[in-house]
Amino acid sequence: HLLKPGVRVGILFANQVEFVVAFFALQRLGAVVIPLSYRLTGPETQAVLDHAGAIGLLASLSFEETLQNLSGLEWLVVHGNKA
Repeated sequence: HLLKPGVRVGILFANQVEFVVAFFALQRLGAVVIPLSYRLTGPETQAVLDHAGAIGLLASLSFEETLQNLSGLEWLVVHGNKA
């Protein structure tokens, strides 16, 4: 099971409702939420995820450039449509 209690999951959204939904849904499932700043660069985001021990990431498609070079995650869920 990917979202068992205690698993660490990053979330990367701008100031939008999806951030709030993801945050509380993950908490309800017992995950440890790692909120990421959308102002971080790709390498900075990678460093935070590595340091936190995150196995997954929920993110907005608007941060596609940041997401392209991430590694070490078991899974990545991207939300949104290309404009």
